[in-house]
Amino acid sequence: SYESALAAAKGAVTRAFTLRQQLDDATPETEPQKRVTLAEIIGLCDQVTESLDAEGDRLTELRNLQATVPEVLAETRERIATARARVDPARGALASLAVTYPASALTSVSANPDQATRLLDAAAESVTAGESAVTGGDRAAAVGHSRAASQAVGQALVLRDAVVSAGADLASAGPRLDAALTSIASDLADADRLGAGDPGVAAAADRARAVVAQAQTARSGGDPLAAIRDVTEAEATLDTALAPRREVEEQRARAAALLAETLGRVGSQVTAVSDFITTRKGAVGPE
Repeated sequence: SYESALAAAKGAVTRAFTLRQQLDDATPETEPQKRVTLAEIIGLCDQVTESLDAEGDRLTELRNLQATVPEVLAETRERIATARARVDPARGALASLAVTYPASALTSVSANPDQATRLLDAAAESVTAGESAVTGGDRAAAVGHSRAASQAVGQALVLRDAVVSAGADLASAGPRLDAALTSIASDLADADRLGAGDPGVAAAADRARAVVAQAQTARSGGDPLAAIRDVTEAEATLDTALAPRREVEEQRARAAALLAETLGRVGSQVTAVSDFITTRKGAVGPE
Protein backbone atom coordinates (compact mmCIF):
# COMPACT_ATOMS: atom_id res chain seq x y z
CA SER A 1 0.00 0.00 0.00
CA TYR A 2 0.99 3.64 -0.35
CA GLU A 3 1.11 3.97 3.45
CA SER A 4 3.59 1.09 3.71
CA ALA A 5 5.71 2.51 0.92
CA LEU A 6 5.69 5.93 2.57
CA ALA A 7 6.70 4.45 5.93
CA ALA A 8 9.56 2.53 4.29
CA ALA A 9 10.62 5.69 2.45
CA LYS A 10 10.74 7.65 5.70
CA GLY A 11 12.95 4.98 7.24
CA ALA A 12 15.30 5.04 4.27
CA VAL A 13 15.50 8.85 4.29
CA THR A 14 16.24 8.83 8.02
CA ARG A 15 19.04 6.36 7.43
CA ALA A 16 20.43 8.54 4.62
CA PHE A 17 20.41 11.64 6.87
CA THR A 18 22.18 9.69 9.61
CA LEU A 19 24.91 8.66 7.19
CA ARG A 20 25.26 12.24 5.96
CA GLN A 21 25.68 13.44 9.54
CA GLN A 22 28.37 10.84 10.10
CA LEU A 23 30.28 12.25 7.16
CA ASP A 24 29.92 15.78 8.54
CA ASP A 25 30.87 15.06 12.16
CA ALA A 26 34.24 15.71 13.77
CA THR A 27 35.49 12.17 13.17
CA PRO A 28 37.14 11.99 9.77
CA GLU A 29 36.56 9.00 7.50
CA THR A 30 39.09 7.52 5.16
CA GLU A 31 38.54 8.05 1.45
CA PRO A 32 37.29 4.44 0.91
CA GLN A 33 34.88 4.85 3.84
CA LYS A 34 33.53 8.07 2.34
CA ARG A 35 32.94 6.41 -1.01
CA VAL A 36 31.09 3.49 0.57
CA THR A 37 28.92 5.78 2.67
CA LEU A 38 28.10 8.09 -0.23
CA ALA A 39 27.22 5.09 -2.37
CA GLU A 40 24.82 3.86 0.31
CA ILE A 41 23.21 7.31 0.58
CA ILE A 42 22.69 7.44 -3.19
CA GLY A 43 21.29 3.91 -3.16
CA LEU A 44 18.82 4.80 -0.41
CA CYS A 45 17.66 7.89 -2.28
CA ASP A 46 17.22 5.90 -5.51
CA GLN A 47 15.27 3.24 -3.61
CA VAL A 48 12.91 5.86 -2.16
CA THR A 49 12.37 7.50 -5.53
CA GLU A 50 11.63 4.22 -7.31
CA SER A 51 9.28 3.03 -4.57
CA LEU A 52 7.24 6.24 -4.42
CA ASP A 53 7.14 6.52 -8.22
CA ALA A 54 5.77 2.98 -8.45
CA GLU A 55 3.11 3.69 -5.83
CA GLY A 56 2.25 6.95 -7.56
CA ASP A 57 1.75 5.06 -10.84
CA ARG A 58 -0.41 2.53 -9.04
CA LEU A 59 -2.59 5.25 -7.53
CA THR A 60 -2.94 6.93 -10.92
CA GLU A 61 -4.03 3.62 -12.42
CA LEU A 62 -6.49 3.11 -9.58
CA ARG A 63 -7.99 6.57 -10.11
CA ASN A 64 -8.36 5.83 -13.82
CA LEU A 65 -10.04 2.53 -13.03
CA GLN A 66 -12.40 4.20 -10.61
CA ALA A 67 -13.37 6.71 -13.31
CA THR A 68 -14.24 3.97 -15.79
CA VAL A 69 -15.44 1.21 -13.48
CA PRO A 70 -19.15 1.50 -14.46
CA GLU A 71 -18.26 0.86 -18.10
CA VAL A 72 -15.85 -1.95 -17.15
CA LEU A 73 -18.54 -3.66 -15.08
CA ALA A 74 -20.98 -3.45 -17.98
CA GLU A 75 -18.38 -4.92 -20.34
CA THR A 76 -17.63 -7.69 -17.87
CA ARG A 77 -21.31 -8.61 -17.65
CA GLU A 78 -21.31 -8.96 -21.44
CA ARG A 79 -18.18 -11.09 -21.27
CA ILE A 80 -19.89 -13.37 -18.75
CA ALA A 81 -22.81 -13.92 -21.14
CA THR A 82 -20.43 -14.64 -24.02
CA ALA A 83 -18.40 -17.03 -21.87
CA ARG A 84 -21.52 -18.94 -20.81
CA ALA A 85 -22.37 -19.43 -24.46
CA ARG A 86 -18.90 -20.86 -25.03
CA VAL A 87 -18.84 -23.08 -21.93
CA ASP A 88 -22.10 -24.90 -22.63
CA PRO A 89 -20.87 -26.53 -25.91
CA ALA A 90 -17.83 -27.80 -23.98
CA ARG A 91 -20.14 -30.28 -22.24
CA GLY A 92 -20.99 -31.76 -25.64
CA ALA A 93 -17.32 -31.92 -26.56
CA LEU A 94 -16.61 -33.74 -23.32
CA ALA A 95 -19.38 -36.24 -24.03
CA SER A 96 -17.91 -36.90 -27.47
CA LEU A 97 -14.48 -37.52 -25.96
CA ALA A 98 -16.00 -39.99 -23.51
CA VAL A 99 -17.02 -42.16 -26.47
CA THR A 100 -13.38 -42.48 -27.57
CA TYR A 101 -11.42 -42.32 -24.32
CA PRO A 102 -11.92 -43.98 -20.92
CA ALA A 103 -13.08 -41.86 -18.01
CA SER A 104 -9.63 -42.15 -16.42
CA ALA A 105 -8.09 -40.33 -19.39
CA LEU A 106 -10.48 -37.40 -18.97
CA THR A 107 -10.03 -36.91 -15.23
CA SER A 108 -8.13 -33.65 -15.61
CA VAL A 109 -10.87 -32.01 -17.71
CA SER A 110 -14.10 -33.82 -16.81
CA ALA A 111 -15.07 -31.29 -14.13
CA ASN A 112 -14.06 -28.23 -16.16
CA PRO A 113 -17.50 -27.24 -17.47
CA ASP A 114 -19.02 -27.32 -13.98
CA GLN A 115 -16.08 -25.42 -12.51
CA ALA A 116 -16.29 -22.86 -15.30
CA THR A 117 -20.01 -22.37 -14.64
CA ARG A 118 -19.37 -21.79 -10.95
CA LEU A 119 -16.69 -19.24 -11.77
CA LEU A 120 -19.04 -17.39 -14.11
CA ASP A 121 -21.73 -17.40 -11.42
CA ALA A 122 -19.21 -15.90 -8.99
CA ALA A 123 -18.20 -13.34 -11.63
CA ALA A 124 -21.83 -12.29 -12.07
CA GLU A 125 -22.17 -11.85 -8.30
CA SER A 126 -19.02 -9.71 -8.25
CA VAL A 127 -20.38 -7.53 -11.05
CA THR A 128 -23.63 -7.04 -9.15
CA ALA A 129 -21.70 -6.14 -6.00
CA GLY A 130 -19.56 -3.73 -8.00
CA GLU A 131 -22.60 -2.01 -9.47
CA SER A 132 -24.05 -1.64 -5.98
CA ALA A 133 -20.75 -0.14 -4.79
CA VAL A 134 -20.84 2.40 -7.61
CA THR A 135 -24.39 3.35 -6.69
CA GLY A 136 -23.29 3.74 -3.08
CA GLY A 137 -20.37 5.99 -4.03
CA ASP A 138 -17.61 3.49 -3.15
CA ARG A 139 -15.76 3.22 -6.44
CA ALA A 140 -12.63 1.78 -4.82
CA ALA A 141 -14.67 -1.24 -3.69
CA ALA A 142 -16.26 -1.39 -7.14
CA VAL A 143 -12.82 -1.69 -8.72
CA GLY A 144 -12.04 -4.64 -6.44
CA HIS A 145 -15.27 -6.39 -7.45
CA SER A 146 -14.56 -5.63 -11.11
CA ARG A 147 -11.10 -7.17 -10.93
CA ALA A 148 -12.44 -10.27 -9.17
CA ALA A 149 -15.11 -10.70 -11.84
CA SER A 150 -12.64 -10.28 -14.69
CA GLN A 151 -10.25 -12.83 -13.20
CA ALA A 152 -13.08 -15.34 -12.72
CA VAL A 153 -14.16 -14.97 -16.35
CA GLY A 154 -10.59 -15.50 -17.51
CA GLN A 155 -10.23 -18.65 -15.39
CA ALA A 156 -13.54 -20.00 -16.70
CA LEU A 157 -12.41 -19.59 -20.30
CA VAL A 158 -9.12 -21.35 -19.55
CA LEU A 159 -11.09 -24.32 -18.22
CA ARG A 160 -13.34 -24.28 -21.29
CA ASP A 161 -10.38 -24.12 -23.67
CA ALA A 162 -8.78 -27.12 -21.94
CA VAL A 163 -11.86 -29.19 -22.81
CA VAL A 164 -11.89 -27.98 -26.41
CA SER A 165 -8.21 -28.83 -26.90
CA ALA A 166 -8.41 -32.12 -24.97
CA GLY A 167 -9.10 -34.16 -28.11
CA ALA A 168 -5.93 -33.03 -29.87
CA ASP A 169 -3.98 -33.18 -26.61
CA LEU A 170 -5.05 -36.77 -25.94
CA ALA A 171 -4.27 -37.79 -29.52
CA SER A 172 -0.66 -36.62 -29.06
CA ALA A 173 -0.39 -37.52 -25.37
CA GLY A 174 1.55 -40.75 -25.90
CA PRO A 175 4.56 -39.25 -27.71
CA ARG A 176 4.49 -36.16 -25.50
CA LEU A 177 4.50 -38.26 -22.34
CA ASP A 178 7.37 -40.37 -23.69
CA ALA A 179 9.34 -37.20 -24.45
CA ALA A 180 8.63 -35.81 -20.98
CA LEU A 181 9.76 -39.03 -19.32
CA THR A 182 12.96 -39.09 -21.39
CA SER A 183 13.69 -35.50 -20.43
CA ILE A 184 13.14 -35.99 -16.71
CA ALA A 185 15.24 -39.19 -16.78
CA SER A 186 18.20 -37.04 -17.81
CA ASP A 187 17.57 -34.73 -14.85
CA LEU A 188 17.34 -37.68 -12.49
CA ALA A 189 20.69 -38.93 -13.78
CA ASP A 190 22.14 -35.48 -13.05
CA ALA A 191 20.62 -35.63 -9.56
CA ASP A 192 22.37 -38.93 -8.88
CA ARG A 193 25.65 -37.60 -10.28
CA LEU A 194 25.66 -34.07 -8.86
CA GLY A 195 23.25 -33.98 -5.93
CA ALA A 196 24.91 -36.21 -3.34
CA GLY A 197 24.47 -34.70 0.12
CA ASP A 198 22.09 -31.96 -1.04
CA PRO A 199 18.72 -32.37 0.73
CA GLY A 200 16.98 -30.02 -1.71
CA VAL A 201 18.07 -32.08 -4.70
CA ALA A 202 17.23 -35.32 -2.89
CA ALA A 203 13.68 -34.16 -2.09
CA ALA A 204 13.07 -32.95 -5.65
CA ALA A 205 14.46 -36.20 -7.07
CA ASP A 206 12.29 -38.34 -4.79
CA ARG A 207 9.23 -36.37 -5.89
CA ALA A 208 10.25 -36.73 -9.54
CA ARG A 209 10.67 -40.51 -9.22
CA ALA A 210 7.22 -40.81 -7.66
CA VAL A 211 5.73 -38.74 -10.49
CA VAL A 212 7.53 -40.87 -13.09
CA ALA A 213 6.09 -44.02 -11.54
CA GLN A 214 2.59 -42.53 -11.69
CA ALA A 215 3.15 -41.43 -15.28
CA GLN A 216 4.19 -44.94 -16.28
CA THR A 217 0.88 -46.16 -14.88
CA ALA A 218 -0.99 -43.49 -16.87
CA ARG A 219 0.28 -45.07 -20.07
CA SER A 220 -1.96 -48.07 -19.47
CA GLY A 221 -5.25 -46.57 -18.38
CA GLY A 222 -4.60 -43.38 -16.42
CA ASP A 223 -4.84 -39.69 -17.22
CA PRO A 224 -2.00 -38.91 -19.64
CA LEU A 225 -2.70 -35.16 -19.67
CA ALA A 226 -2.37 -34.96 -15.90
CA ALA A 227 0.73 -37.14 -16.09
CA ILE A 228 2.37 -34.78 -18.61
CA ARG A 229 1.53 -31.81 -16.42
CA ASP A 230 2.89 -33.47 -13.27
CA VAL A 231 6.10 -34.63 -14.98
CA THR A 232 6.69 -31.14 -16.39
CA GLU A 233 6.19 -29.54 -12.98
CA ALA A 234 8.43 -32.10 -11.25
CA GLU A 235 11.16 -31.57 -13.83
CA ALA A 236 11.00 -27.80 -13.37
CA THR A 237 11.37 -28.23 -9.61
CA LEU A 238 14.29 -30.61 -10.06
CA ASP A 239 15.95 -28.24 -12.56
CA THR A 240 15.73 -25.44 -10.01
CA ALA A 241 17.26 -27.60 -7.28
CA LEU A 242 20.06 -28.74 -9.61
CA ALA A 243 20.89 -25.30 -10.99
CA PRO A 244 23.62 -24.40 -8.43
CA ARG A 245 25.27 -27.82 -8.81
CA ARG A 246 25.19 -27.60 -12.60
CA GLU A 247 26.72 -24.14 -12.48
CA VAL A 248 29.61 -25.45 -10.35
CA GLU A 249 30.10 -28.33 -12.79
CA GLU A 250 30.14 -25.94 -15.76
CA GLN A 251 32.71 -23.75 -14.00
CA ARG A 252 34.89 -26.78 -13.37
CA ALA A 253 34.54 -27.88 -16.97
CA ARG A 254 35.53 -24.41 -18.19
CA ALA A 255 38.50 -24.38 -15.81
CA ALA A 256 39.59 -27.83 -17.00
CA ALA A 257 39.27 -26.73 -20.63
CA LEU A 258 41.30 -23.59 -19.92
CA LEU A 259 43.95 -25.64 -18.14
CA ALA A 260 44.15 -28.08 -21.05
CA GLU A 261 44.46 -25.19 -23.48
CA THR A 262 47.17 -23.55 -21.38
CA LEU A 263 49.11 -26.80 -21.04
CA GLY A 264 48.81 -27.27 -24.77
CA ARG A 265 50.27 -23.83 -25.41
CA VAL A 266 53.07 -24.43 -22.91
CA GLY A 267 53.81 -27.81 -24.49
CA SER A 268 54.00 -26.20 -27.91
CA GLN A 269 56.36 -23.55 -26.60
CA VAL A 270 58.59 -26.17 -24.93
CA THR A 271 58.68 -28.17 -28.15
CA ALA A 272 59.57 -25.08 -30.13
CA VAL A 273 62.42 -24.21 -27.76
CA SER A 274 63.64 -27.81 -27.80
CA ASP A 275 63.60 -27.85 -31.59
CA PHE A 276 65.45 -24.53 -31.66
CA ILE A 277 68.20 -25.91 -29.40
CA THR A 278 68.41 -29.22 -31.25
CA THR A 279 68.78 -27.62 -34.65
CA ARG A 280 71.54 -25.33 -33.40
CA LYS A 281 73.67 -27.74 -31.41
CA GLY A 282 76.45 -27.51 -33.97
CA ALA A 283 76.64 -23.80 -33.55
CA VAL A 284 76.95 -23.95 -29.81
CA GLY A 285 80.53 -23.99 -28.56
CA PRO A 286 81.89 -25.97 -25.59
CA GLU A 287 81.44 -22.90 -23.45
